[in-house]
Amino acid sequence: MTSFTPLPTPKPVGGKILIYDFTLLDASGEPIWYIVGVAPARAEEFVAILRQPNTNVDLSLYGKILASGNGSQIPESVRQEIYKKYSVSTA
Repeated sequence: MTSFTPLPTPKPVGGKILIYDFTLLDASGEPIWYIVGVAPARAEEFVAILRQPNTNVDLSLYGKILASGNGSQIPESVRQEIYKKYSVSTA
């Protein structure tokens, strides 16, 4: 994974996890999107490691991968499904 482009501030979910949605580039340079739930205690470390260029990251070490797929855009239907499941406010 070589590029981290986060969306705005992650959304807290019941004080237990933060939801990050972002796109990374895989080893061949193709974009892959992720929605990851990260414990607040690991959030700073998670963002720091993703911002390091040319770093391979095992996302599961930092949180739970809630959804992922090929491409640079997260389908809005997937985002809304995850936000609903984890009671994330989009307001």
